[in-house]
Amino acid sequence: SIQNLLDLSGAAAGQIKFPAAQNASADANTLDDYEEGTFTPVLKFGGATTGITYGVQSGVYTKVGNKVTISLQISLSSKGSATGSATITGLPFTNAALQKALANILATLTLTGSFQTVVAASGTSIDMSQQASGTSSQITDAHFNNASVLVITGTYTI
Repeated sequence: SIQNLLDLSGAAAGQIKFPAAQNASADANTLDDYEEGTFTPVLKFGGATTGITYGVQSGVYTKVGNKVTISLQISLSSKGSATGSATITGLPFTNAALQKALANILATLTLTGSFQTVVAASGTSIDMSQQASGTSSQITDAHFNNASVLVITGTYTI
């Protein structure tokens, strides 16, 4: 039997409001948080941003319980002079202890394999690689040009 059934049909204007500060519940079956917001994704090469400039640099998220869904767009006007592995930092929440793959909508990079992204384990950054002939390799500054575009979406657990 269902106990303590809450009828939400009478909620004001069909809305349910969560408090600004989460009222955390230990019950796995209790929805205790919902949030929408924006974040600023930052592209780095070898951990640096030297000379990178953007035409578009935006990110939005929705957090429901412990799941965060992100959508970001980066459009470069200059890839700058930094070198090394490409990462995107600035995610709004820290990922859980395991890597989480994200879906990729668009990536205008010079690649020889399929573009892949993962949210770093216990981190707030996205690592990028390409998969070709069963081998994975890091995406670097060499794969970008001054007009590269990244549109990435996905969900990760916090």
